[in-house]
Amino acid sequence: MKNMIAAVTAASALTLSPVAQATTLTFAHGFNENHFWYTQIIGPMMDCIGTRTDKAITFDHFPGGTIVGHSDALDALNNGLTAITPVAIGYHTTEMPLNGIPMLPGLGTSSVQMTGAYRNVLDQQGAMLAEFTDHDVHPLVISMFSVYQLLLVGDPITSMEDLSGRVIRSAGGALTLTIDALDAAAAEIPITDLYVAMQNGTVDGALSGLSAVKPFALQEQVRSVSTNGAFGSFGTVLTMDLGTYETLSEDNRAAVDSCASEIEAAAAVYLDKENEELKSEFAALGITLFEFPNEMLSAIQARTGSVIEAYVSRLDGRGKPGSETLRAYEAALN
Repeated sequence: MKNMIAAVTAASALTLSPVAQATTLTFAHGFNENHFWYTQIIGPMMDCIGTRTDKAITFDHFPGGTIVGHSDALDALNNGLTAITPVAIGYHTTEMPLNGIPMLPGLGTSSVQMTGAYRNVLDQQGAMLAEFTDHDVHPLVISMFSVYQLLLVGDPITSMEDLSGRVIRSAGGALTLTIDALDAAAAEIPITDLYVAMQNGTVDGALSGLSAVKPFALQEQVRSVSTNGAFGSFGTVLTMDLGTYETLSEDNRAAVDSCASEIEAAAAVYLDKENEELKSEFAALGITLFEFPNEMLSAIQARTGSVIEAYVSRLDGRGKPGSETLRAYEAALN
């Protein structure tokens, strides 16, 4: 009788085990379902994790800023509003200034290169990773947009004199410093308001990745686009609450990590391919693609170099390893 009870108990445990270990995580974010971040990262992550854990991890999904937006991602993770969300580093450089270094101008030429370098430095488990763990979050997927170019509502700019005084939209942070260094006037305007700002003549252009053009219909206002600028990038990291990540079973953590690694690499390749396709598409729409002349390009590089120096010097002055982190990132780029 005792053996029969033991057998029944063991069988029940095996039957109930998957149910007991099942976890439903809130996955909230500010992206709509047509955005690159949803189609190439968020959707594939949910599908991949569900498959590899045999649905031991499922998600309550809240897209489009219904409960979590881009600017409040860290607070939402820390307050328990969501277990997973993309953290747009450009909106959180106050909390994570070292992670702003990969977005500085002149550091990298492609999404694959910049994403790989960022991952390399995080894997060294130094100060950049500590900015995540100090905020009780764990980085899953890094995405660096293709290098920012100058989008103009008018004709191409081919000299520093032509650029001087132009009003250029910035997303803030290092981009504003870059625009200031170029002797242009930075206007920090939300991307959602950029179409109207271009239409009304509030701005002469913007520094942006080409992938941000079509989601906001900017191709209807833009008349020329540079192709050889290196005005920095924008980094966003899919992030999980650290406590949630650490309480996952070893197998489930391995599944999450493997999905993240594969999707991170694929998304970077996608962005670089899309960047080239967009150039052809914009040219077909009558948008002029232009290169900065060598003399102007040299002047841009000299001035943006001062932005990097100023950024890391301020970090060093605050007792943060800015110069050390920059050296690590530059080494990872090569």
